[in-house]
Amino acid sequence: MSTGSAPYTQQQVTQGSEVYASKCAVCHGANLRGISAPALTRPGFGRSHLNASQLRSVVTPTMPLTAPGSLKPDDCAAVMAFLLSYDCV
Repeated sequence: MSTGSAPYTQQQVTQGSEVYASKCAVCHGANLRGISAPALTRPGFGRSHLNASQLRSVVTPTMPLTAPGSLKPDDCAAVMAFLLSYDCV
């Protein structure tokens, strides 16, 4: 078994958690399980077959729903870090 390092920092995860709570949780839920938008964790999300780059290309121009494309690049990267860390990637 080999081990690698995560493609993000703990600081990004913390920032992403804060951005997610303020911009994303209203639709995707506090636990990423979805409310009025799809879940971002668990098997349903895994079956989307999107890699991190593809996911980012969807999120960047379309989220948050109330202000599409408004996330700053650092905030978008931080949210991606949070999503990846949530399922221990």
